[in-house]
Amino acid sequence: MNSMRARLIAGLVIGILLVAGVAGTGLYLSIHHTIHREYDAALSAKAAALASLVHIEEGRPELELNDLLRAEFSPRNEAEYFELFDEHGDVITRSPSLNKTDLPADKLSLFDLTLPDGRPGRAAAITFAPEVDHDEAGKNQAYPRMTLVVARDTEHVQHTLEKVAQNLVFAGLAMALTSAALIWILVTREMRPLRALGERAAAIDAGKLSLRFPTHFPQEIEPIAVALNELLSRLEIAFERERRFAADVAHELRTPVAEVRTLCEVALMEKDDLRQQQRAVRDILDVSKHMHEMVDRLLALARCEAGRQVVELRPIDLPETAKRVIARIGPPAARIEVHVTDATIISADAAMVEAIVLNLLRNAIDYSPPGSRITCNVQGNQVEIVNPQNGLTAGNLGHIFEPFWRSDASRTGEHTGLGLSLVKAYCRAMRAEVSARLVSDELHMTLRFQRGSVRAEDSRALLGKG
Repeated sequence: MNSMRARLIAGLVIGILLVAGVAGTGLYLSIHHTIHREYDAALSAKAAALASLVHIEEGRPELELNDLLRAEFSPRNEAEYFELFDEHGDVITRSPSLNKTDLPADKLSLFDLTLPDGRPGRAAAITFAPEVDHDEAGKNQAYPRMTLVVARDTEHVQHTLEKVAQNLVFAGLAMALTSAALIWILVTREMRPLRALGERAAAIDAGKLSLRFPTHFPQEIEPIAVALNELLSRLEIAFERERRFAADVAHELRTPVAEVRTLCEVALMEKDDLRQQQRAVRDILDVSKHMHEMVDRLLALARCEAGRQVVELRPIDLPETAKRVIARIGPPAARIEVHVTDATIISADAAMVEAIVLNLLRNAIDYSPPGSRITCNVQGNQVEIVNPQNGLTAGNLGHIFEPFWRSDASRTGEHTGLGLSLVKAYCRAMRAEVSARLVSDELHMTLRFQRGSVRAEDSRALLGKG
């Protein structure tokens, strides 16, 4: 049973049936007890009434019945029975309905029995002292106690209890059917918002991510709708980013591909000019290197986003790494000032750290005014690169780590537009942090790595051995 509605209805109906069954059983037992108690009370009262009719006359016990009682204890259908015993258990008198049979005389109080005609019955036995007539009262004679047993059938009691049981069963079944119908109606009505939610979700595809779920649902479903709307917003942003990314890749590759084609066409046109052909081949090689760098960075970004980038964390001397990267930059490195304060060992991937610092320094050199100074501050587990800039605003800071984003869309040069995106991806892979902020006319790019277990000056020997 995969239907939540069916399971809910079945569970509620079964629960109601269990409650009704327990309640019905309790009610039946209560009625059963009440009927039997009243029956026993009536039977005991009748025995007491008969006992009050027993008196001693001329030294012998006598039981005088009126016409009504005589009719009740005469032989007939549904007859009643009584029998009077002396203290020795000998029969003094019995009802005509007994004929020559006897009732049990050794029982006490109330008990069940089978009547002489085979019907189930119940009897009441009482022991009493008979009433003495006035004439006999003057005689100083002690009269023994007697026992009177009165019995009557219980068929009508059993019939009543069977009727009560049948009525309770029929009432329970009717209540179950009525409850099932009401529960089905209520559950079906209350499940409509879920069906509406499902229908709305089924209407959403990759081209309709701008659709949103209404939030006027019951409070139990409203959080689901809100969460789905948030998910759709993230998906819409992600899909839009993917579409823009694909368009940007096509745009970025179109220019170098066009350059390669043009250079090839020129080389073919100047096939007799060896020098021109060599120059074209060199230009094609430069363009190919640029394209190769772009493809490598795209693959690195894809690996990072897919979580497949291999990260080898080990202790790294951050100041030495920064100085080594600066040495690779070449002549523009003369513009970089390095300040080291309280350097510590960081835990990071060496290749990634070098790529991150190299990208940030090249970005600072290429986008700073010519001849301006660039500062590289290494403090503890942080690296801060500061450079003057032109044209970048606070509103641009949220985009600088996006692939192919440039503050000046017309400017391309040698940059692939993926450097800062790769910085962000590498930092995320190493659980490092990178942030950007503007202070006056300067751009501050801050890196924060995981700390190692020892300080830099205490671990140079260890790093040297590695």
